[in-house]
Amino acid sequence: MFIAQMNFLDKESNHDYKKGDIFPFENVEIDSKRLEELSTKKNKLKKVIIEEKVIEDLTERQLVQAAKIKGIDVRELLINELQTIKTDNKSDNDENSSNPGEDESNTTLGEDENSSNPGEDESNITPEEDENSSNPGEDESNITPEEDENSSN
Repeated sequence: MFIAQMNFLDKESNHDYKKGDIFPFENVEIDSKRLEELSTKKNKLKKVIIEEKVIEDLTERQLVQAAKIKGIDVRELLINELQTIKTDNKSDNDENSSNPGEDESNTTLGEDENSSNPGEDESNITPEEDENSSNPGEDESNITPEEDENSSN
């Protein structure tokens, strides 16, 4: 799989490539001379124009582009995969709910995250962090007398 390393207009196909596009843009055989010309500096621009990449190194966009070039319906594949996952998850939930009365928590004594140690502060919020706590003498309404339209003078 080849990836465009720069924007270029391919004179042979008259296709405008953007950096990151799959080369070639359609499922055709490219002559080895042409591949060498574009993948080395042996061209008019004296720059590497395309670079060979393994499929695992392609971005998501490039994978979708490659799939379209190869005639793969990515949308259909994803729909089928997601439906399979949904069906598998439903089957797993059905299996788990088939044992009524069985304890589903799977926690052992001492592992309960919500249990507290004696004397330990359960809130884990210091007074400075607690937004809902009010300081003595502080007006909780956040309205100064000048802003309160309903206050009487």
